[in-house]
Amino acid sequence: MESVANLQKRWERHRQVLQEVLEKIDDEYLHFSPWDGGMPLSALVIHLTGSTDMFLAKVQNKPYTSSAPVNAHSMDELRRYLNQATEKTLQSFRDLSAENLEMTIEMNEMKDTGANWISTAIDHEIHHKGQIFTYARIVGVDSLPFFITKP
Repeated sequence: MESVANLQKRWERHRQVLQEVLEKIDDEYLHFSPWDGGMPLSALVIHLTGSTDMFLAKVQNKPYTSSAPVNAHSMDELRRYLNQATEKTLQSFRDLSAENLEMTIEMNEMKDTGANWISTAIDHEIHHKGQIFTYARIVGVDSLPFFITKP
């Protein structure tokens, strides 16, 4: 089983890249969606961060309360929110214990270990980060970072 430190590092290597990508997107694309009814960029970032925190809270048997704004009004506001959410998530990782990772936890009528739920949270974030990469390319960002920070 992966350690808390390894799970955190794996997550951080993806979150840092997301922060880099958002630095490249202009205000005019804050609410961009590639199709009618698709999740706009700002909502996608807010969903991604909230979901990760929800998984971590569940694994720690803590209540989850969202600190996400309903909507961002600028890319700077969205970036600030992402940075604040990142700090909150880092604190949640620091609060995780080996026991949290070993416990069996039920979510959505499925049971798995805390470690596997944290891994699922990371996979979920990677999935949405990939969508954000696609959004960025569609709106004209031509220089994107590697999908993960290098060790």
